[in-house]
Amino acid sequence: MNERVAGLREQSVRTKPFISTERAELVTQFYQSDVPMRRSVPVCRALAFKHIMENKTICINDCELIVGERGHAPKATPTYPELCLDRFEIPPPIFARKPLQPHYNSRIQYLPILSTCSFYKFFHNRYF
Repeated sequence: MNERVAGLREQSVRTKPFISTERAELVTQFYQSDVPMRRSVPVCRALAFKHIMENKTICINDCELIVGERGHAPKATPTYPELCLDRFEIPPPIFARKPLQPHYNSRIQYLPILSTCSFYKFFHNRYF
């Protein structure tokens, strides 16, 4: 194993997985704007995807030949509040105790999503 690969492996092993709120914040920004009220549901979903792709952070780490991550950092798991909002009603420490897929987040990292839970519950029937 060469030095570059060893460094990337070390970064992957030592990084703890966590839940990223970036996607949820972008989707919430879009659905709270006035655009969804003027469009059909299929067009609205497409425009939400466009908003995510235009505004999400792209992760490019040093020494990588193939770049890209699901979230804005290594082992950052994106959130889908329009699909699985119930997960954010679970206290963050419980995510860290899950044996197969632990996620390490503080309560402060959940605030952007918790503040929009009522918004998604209200609009869920129309858009999702």
